[in-house]
Amino acid sequence: AVYCIDLFSDPSGKFTKLLDLMLENDCGCMHLLCWIEPHAVEQVCEKITSEMDEVKRALAGDIKSITPESLLMWDVNPSIRSVINQNAPITGQILGALYQVPQGKA
Repeated sequence: AVYCIDLFSDPSGKFTKLLDLMLENDCGCMHLLCWIEPHAVEQVCEKITSEMDEVKRALAGDIKSITPESLLMWDVNPSIRSVINQNAPITGQILGALYQVPQGKA
């Protein structure tokens, strides 16, 4: 267990160098990516859930402030975009990347 503590607290970056070496090797890269994929997906899903909770809180306004006139003038794009940029930057980045994918590839 001591070696783990040393590995993660080493300021020389040995752990990072080890990961870089694994990614540079075809076989090592395949094994690392197979291992990390489910963990990465789980982390991304948790982050999106957390950010969307923040977005819901930010969008939850006072119901009395909604009038027919305000609904007619409301533009969803700037309203949502500013809330996403401020409260959900990772989710926004993922959505932006999806937007860049050519049709039929997603």
